[in-house]
Amino acid sequence: MNDDLQKQLAEMLAKLSATVQEGATWAGQQIPPLVQEKILLGRIESLIDLAVFAGVAYVGYRILRYCAVTLKWDVDRNERIIPFSMGGVGLCLFGSICAALSVHDVILVWFAPRLYIVEWLAGLVRK
Repeated sequence: MNDDLQKQLAEMLAKLSATVQEGATWAGQQIPPLVQEKILLGRIESLIDLAVFAGVAYVGYRILRYCAVTLKWDVDRNERIIPFSMGGVGLCLFGSICAALSVHDVILVWFAPRLYIVEWLAGLVRK
């Protein structure tokens, strides 16, 4: 009876080993395209983020420019200047800060894609 059990165990281990080998081969084929797609997605996302935040900062700048040129910073004649200027300053600061923070991602994805992938994997492991 021991010989039969050992033969069955050997067969099961051989099948398991073959299955693991097939899985490793499949994963080896799938990982490079996955990494390339993740890097491409990261590049697109980082550029869109940077463009949106730079656009928000530009809109804030244009509002401030409108206050300076058109309204002439005259608070007595024009009561709209305070909300406009505060909104312009807020948009300009928000857009500038967010754009400055997203520059790190742009540099990371474009110039250090391996480090970007390592950080992405570390983030997956932490979750």
